[in-house]
Amino acid sequence: MVNVHQLVPPPPSTLTEPELRRTLRTLGIEPGRYGLFVGAVEPKKNIGRLLSAFMRVPEPWKLVMVGPDGWQSARELELINGPLRHRVVRMGYVPRSELTALMQGARALFFPSLLEGFGLPPVEAMHFSCPALISNQGSLPEVCGEASLQCDPYDVGKLSASMLDLLENDTLRTGLQQHMPEVLSRYASDVQSQAVSEIYRRVAR
Repeated sequence: MVNVHQLVPPPPSTLTEPELRRTLRTLGIEPGRYGLFVGAVEPKKNIGRLLSAFMRVPEPWKLVMVGPDGWQSARELELINGPLRHRVVRMGYVPRSELTALMQGARALFFPSLLEGFGLPPVEAMHFSCPALISNQGSLPEVCGEASLQCDPYDVGKLSASMLDLLENDTLRTGLQQHMPEVLSRYASDVQSQAVSEIYRRVAR
């Protein structure tokens, strides 16, 4: 059997510090002072628990959420209309240039999804040295390896503690970042090409 990983190409470019600050300022966000979620708002993304956990993270940390409303999104987002209305920034689809800026400027990515076929955002965030908090279930541990912090997605208390740890513990962040090059190497175009070529070679025997 030949396992062909999904291709996750690096961004064409990154922003300079002044460009990053300028872009995020237009969105009302300060670099390095927020956690980021990228994905549709639906039950499998575990948004309700994500927001409940973030309520326990002290200010001035903010949460930026990028992605469309999916099914049952209103129920998942109830906390935004109450205690978190001043600490959560909601966005729908954003241009690739803005998503690049948001990942580059984020302190961490929060992605404790209950079910994923792959889970692209945590790997994309690695291109910007942005560590992710992921679920310890499903495909995410295999996809992200030791480059992300894993947590029980059903335990709100542990999610909250892990969020704060990832935001404020520089030693933890550095340790995760050291594993990112190895993880990203699995999703490079040359590795994918070699795997596909191996499939054709075996079929042609």
